[in-house]
Amino acid sequence: MSLLGPALGPILAATVVVADLDRAAAAYRALLGWHEVAAGRRDGVRWCVLGPVGARWGLVRLLEAPGAARQPTFRTLGWAALEIMVADADATFERCLGVPGFEVLQRPSAVGAKGALSVYGTGERSEFDRRRV
Repeated sequence: MSLLGPALGPILAATVVVADLDRAAAAYRALLGWHEVAAGRRDGVRWCVLGPVGARWGLVRLLEAPGAARQPTFRTLGWAALEIMVADADATFERCLGVPGFEVLQRPSAVGAKGALSVYGTGERSEFDRRRV
C-alpha cells in the first residue's frame, strides 16, 4: 500500500450535462458506435450511460438538463476534458462532419509515431497548443 492508500482503479464513467438527451445519445452512437448500457429517470432528471460493447469502465453518463447552455470552450472557471480514444481518428473525424450540430475545430494531427489528436468544440480561445504535444 502506498502512502496515499490503496491504488485507485479505472474511471467508471464521466458525466456530461446535455440539453437534449436523445440528440446527445444519438451523436455518441453515430460517432463512436457506442450502445446504451443503462438509462432511467431520477428525481425528474433523465439520464443514460453509453459505452463500447462489453465495456465495464470508461463509459459516458449523460444527464439531461433542458435549457443547459454550452459553456465557452477554454474560457470558463475550471476546465475538464473528456478524451475518448478511437482506433481510427480520421474515420471518426469524417463521421463527425456528418452529425448535425457537431462542430469540428481541427482535423486530426499526428502525435508521435502511432497516434493522432483532434480537438472538438467551439469558442474564441479554442486553439490547441501543438508545441505541448
